[in-house]
Amino acid sequence: MIRKLIVLSFLLCDLGRAMAQAPEVRTEARIFQIDRSRLKDLGIPPRAVSAERLESDFIINIPEASLQALIPGPGAKLLQSFQLTTVGDTPADFRVGSRVTASQPTAESPRMDVGFDFRLLARVNLKREISLTLISQAKVRNLDNNGGETATPISGEAIRHEIMTAEGASVGAGGFITDIDTQQLSRIGTLLESPVFKYLFSPPGQDQPELLVVLTPHIVRASSDSTIPAVVRTAARPAAASARQPAAASVPRKSETKTGQYTVQVAAFRTEARADTYAMELKRKYPDVFVDTIQGAPDGNLRYRVRVGHLPSVNAARELQNQLRRDGLVPFVASVN
Repeated sequence: MIRKLIVLSFLLCDLGRAMAQAPEVRTEARIFQIDRSRLKDLGIPPRAVSAERLESDFIINIPEASLQALIPGPGAKLLQSFQLTTVGDTPADFRVGSRVTASQPTAESPRMDVGFDFRLLARVNLKREISLTLISQAKVRNLDNNGGETATPISGEAIRHEIMTAEGASVGAGGFITDIDTQQLSRIGTLLESPVFKYLFSPPGQDQPELLVVLTPHIVRASSDSTIPAVVRTAARPAAASARQPAAASVPRKSETKTGQYTVQVAAFRTEARADTYAMELKRKYPDVFVDTIQGAPDGNLRYRVRVGHLPSVNAARELQNQLRRDGLVPFVASVN
């Protein structure tokens, strides 16, 4: 019994040391409903979400002056404001929603909880740059009188945002739903009561509102480790001779000779150099790693996507996705295009 207690004590100490070494980020989150004309005045053009990639490039840095102008300005409404804390690879979950009358109200289900579920993951690299992964999913729940769910919720596709920013800088993210999900949800007339989903019902030509999530991360505690997952960091370093070679010369690009309709994306970067460095680290463990570039994307966007594998089926891609997730990455299945 004493021996078991000693072992447990060591395990708890190791866990405590691991948590203490993990970077901690506190993120201020502000949720706005903003007219599109107001966004354009601030230099924030709305962008559509690709139903194929399920990634949103509606990501833009917001200067402090523009952020302050949003709060009291016309055509903008602050819906929520709160703080999130993430430690290491442990994400923070939050929901932006409201309650409305059920589409077919009954004594068992008089109300609906409608809105978006969000998951935020923050990583800090050695340069104290912060990489944010924001995943959103539209969800409608039928509620009973006690607030419990009475049926399986209606869920949209999970939309992913990959954001690289500096400590204390504010970044805006939008585009949390695909056009297909918008068409389906707009059939539920009572969603018009929700300030979160109200924009689904704006007639064409009107000044439609957008939901904008503004994130401002602050580093509470930095780690001495980089943001590369532990399984990659501990891999053997390349020989000195090969390390002197330019990374771009040996980083693989999307190959037309490899077959496979599906792949698994693990990261996206604004610069080619950062994508190449990350791809080379991953290639020590995974043989088929490549950088896929979004051609024609504006400068400053996440143009360089690091991907693993060319898989013949969705099931094969999901198996690789599960393996990558067990190794500490945050992957998702994508089509090879």
